[in-house]
Amino acid sequence: MERRRALLAGLPLALLAAALMAFGPSEASSYAGSGDWTISAVTTETVTGETLAISGNLTVSGTLTLVNSTLTVDRNVTVSGRLALVNTSLTFTVDGPGTNYLTALPGANVSLNDFDGSPASGGDGSRLAGSPVPFNSTFGPNASLTIGNSRVEGAGWVRQSPFAMGPGFLLEGAKLNVTGSAFLGGFELFVISGGNNVSVSNSSFDGFVSVVNLTGGTGHRFTGLSVVNHTFGLRIANATGVVVLGLDAGPTLAQPYAPPLSPPWGTAVAFSRVDASRIANLRVRGVPQAPAPRSVAGFQLSNSTGVDIDGFLGRWGDSVGQIGSSSRINLSNFDAENFSQPLDIVLSNNLTLVGARFVGERSGISLSGSADFDLRSVVAGQIQVPVVTASGPSGSYSIQNLVVTDCPVAVLIQGSPASLLLFGVSATNTSNPIQIDGSPLRTTLDTLTLTLVAGEAVRASFVDAVDFALRNLTAANVSGFTLNF
Repeated sequence: MERRRALLAGLPLALLAAALMAFGPSEASSYAGSGDWTISAVTTETVTGETLAISGNLTVSGTLTLVNSTLTVDRNVTVSGRLALVNTSLTFTVDGPGTNYLTALPGANVSLNDFDGSPASGGDGSRLAGSPVPFNSTFGPNASLTIGNSRVEGAGWVRQSPFAMGPGFLLEGAKLNVTGSAFLGGFELFVISGGNNVSVSNSSFDGFVSVVNLTGGTGHRFTGLSVVNHTFGLRIANATGVVVLGLDAGPTLAQPYAPPLSPPWGTAVAFSRVDASRIANLRVRGVPQAPAPRSVAGFQLSNSTGVDIDGFLGRWGDSVGQIGSSSRINLSNFDAENFSQPLDIVLSNNLTLVGARFVGERSGISLSGSADFDLRSVVAGQIQVPVVTASGPSGSYSIQNLVVTDCPVAVLIQGSPASLLLFGVSATNTSNPIQIDGSPLRTTLDTLTLTLVAGEAVRASFVDAVDFALRNLTAANVSGFTLNF
């Protein structure tokens, strides 16, 4: 009780009153000292400043609040009412995986919070852990999990032979709200299905094979996250209205784990069948000078529609991103250095990329079987492959204000798009900067500046062309041109 008074003494009067009302009257716990501990449906109990070792199961049907306490449980915790930890440590000491250490039944509420609700104070958060082995938990429909300014260690386990796994937090139609917290070590952390408005913000994750695996729902938000030593960051499927704002990922520590339809190892964000969503300020980084493969990738979009990615910064990775069978994708403000694979776009349409910088290795742009692509204001240098490679049977390609230095090829067009526009393309110190190997029906080459070209400045075929225009061409120190009609 003295400890509680000391902690509350420094609080403003309004906060003090709120804290006392929330915790209720303080008294010694009702635990008998051995065996199971049960909080009945009609019981509201607050425990303050105690160290409790539960040798059996903890069942909370009513309300149990633990403040400034330490709790170890040698069996399981089952909650159908409300369990609240405030500046309290809960450790599962079960000595082997294979059971639900924590079960929140439908409608139950579990919360881990710090003492004063402020992330700035530090040292007063709650802690949930498994020792000596990681723990897992299950949350049923309409249950809720709140983690604020706290710490979770050892969430999620795996057994290799025979293979079995238990996610740290398996939420099925349950609510999740995480803010200002740290998660360390485990396997699959959050596996979520059937819920809406998942919120995870201002938190860090270290040493997980998968941070979030979410299926379904709408209105999910992930903001201000840091992920390191991981295999997968966020994997989201069959959802709408998802916002990922500010995710810093890497370096990775990929494990040999490949669940069905999983993206490449090291992918920070993967959307599958996700619509009307946004990713902003995504940053990925590998180890400088590390040889490929590096298991570092920015994003993957598959079968998705209406996704905006605004702000990508990447260094020393494998893949900037992959886009497959998707449409109405808007990319902007990209900065990628030293990626071993290009931004890969396959069987997609209605795409824009505005404002980008690609430097080093194979950090270009590749479109295959895709149509209706608009690229503007891109700078590229020291790339070993064509900066833009596009092959498609139809649609339109528009490439404007592309500046290329020290790359063998600036633009390589294959296939027969309905229309091709190259406007404001500048290439310096290249081999064959513009190659058009297909037969675009309508082609406009306007305001091209080509300097220090070892091979042919323009090599193009327009066998089936309907319209062709070449205007405002500036060339210096080039070997020649080949235009076939």
